[in-house]
Amino acid sequence: MFNFVIQNSERKYIPVTEDDINRIEEKFGIVFPDILRKYYIEHNGKNIHTVYVPVEGENYNIGVDDIIPLLNSVHNYNVESIKDDEINYGWVAKDLIPFAITDGGDEFHWNANDGKVYAIFADDGEDENGMLIPRYICSSVDELFKHMDKIYEKKSQK
Repeated sequence: MFNFVIQNSERKYIPVTEDDINRIEEKFGIVFPDILRKYYIEHNGKNIHTVYVPVEGENYNIGVDDIIPLLNSVHNYNVESIKDDEINYGWVAKDLIPFAITDGGDEFHWNANDGKVYAIFADDGEDENGMLIPRYICSSVDELFKHMDKIYEKKSQK
């Protein structure tokens, strides 16, 4: 798994430990999906190959361009700082946790209650509570990563 990761990534790799993950979980009252825990421990901060995924109910795909690092040398580009901003500004529901960026700069989130994955496009506007509207992508981070691996494997065989 994680064939979509660029193994010789030029981006600085910052190791993540279980303690790092546990601290973020405790802060936000969440439990990371096993596959995301594994990704952060093995590949946190490495570049990935952009892989396109469908948006439910639409006739287009969006690119998963980067997995947001759990820890990063860039202060405001990590899961914790992005989620802090979302909570402080009330942009996104508290149970939606950012983990990836689209090729257009919007974010993918996983739902801490049911594990489903959503994309949030800033251009989609807001709901009645002033929060950005999530668009369903798939049932879990595990499903998304398996799809990304499968798509990347097909692309690399051409």
